[in-house]
Amino acid sequence: MTLKNHLAVGALFGLGAVGIDPTYLAITHSQILMLAAVIVGSIVPDIDLALTGFRHERFIDRTLLSHRGITHHVLLPVFLAVLGLISAKPVLVAFAVGTAVHIVTDIFSPLGVPYGLKYQKRVRIPLYTTGGWSEKAFAVFVSLLIVAAFFGRKLI
Repeated sequence: MTLKNHLAVGALFGLGAVGIDPTYLAITHSQILMLAAVIVGSIVPDIDLALTGFRHERFIDRTLLSHRGITHHVLLPVFLAVLGLISAKPVLVAFAVGTAVHIVTDIFSPLGVPYGLKYQKRVRIPLYTTGGWSEKAFAVFVSLLIVAAFFGRKLI
């Protein structure tokens, strides 16, 4: 998924997750902080693009240090959330939620995300192609699901 779609889905999910009511404009400082953590978490996994320089390696030659490697591992948000709970840092838990949103949306691309100790063991349910019309349709669909889940009762 492209950066703008990760941002849009992450921000929308974050609004609902931190309890920001779209019909009531009073927002606390802690909600703003938590929303920011979810949004940052929703794009941080793609930092591996900058760190690796995104070399086009053959799939068989890729490692967990390649793009969509360790920063997209399905256990990363679990690890971050547990760390946040143990250290009593709700911002880290919010960051983990954003990371989870990123990883879950990437599961639906053809490449998917790793779940094992090797890059090639991946979870994938290919519903869209990154950068294509199918990604835009998928992002709209996910956004509508988020709105229905978090805000549906409040908008009726």
